Amino acid sequence: MKERKYYTQWQDPTAREALGRTNTDEARPRQIQEKKGSFQRKIDEFIHRLRVQRAMGAINHAEYRQRSDQARQLRKGASSNLTT
Repeated sequence: MKERKYYTQWQDPTAREALGRTNTDEARPRQIQEKKGSFQRKIDEFIHRLRVQRAMGAINHAEYRQRSDQARQLRKGASSNLTT
């Protein structure tokens, strides 16, 4: 009897081709959009590092909220400056 293979959505070759993905363009857990400016990308990475620190217990929740809110305000200001 033939062994049955089970795939996740991204491992299934037919699903990957249907989505226009190839082996060189594998799905990543956290995709950074290429269209964003480098400043916005840096803020996104900063917020991600804050989340990691929060999860490890290096900073408390209040400090995480304060610093991430400040970073989001900066990002919002940067995106509005780009559109005008």
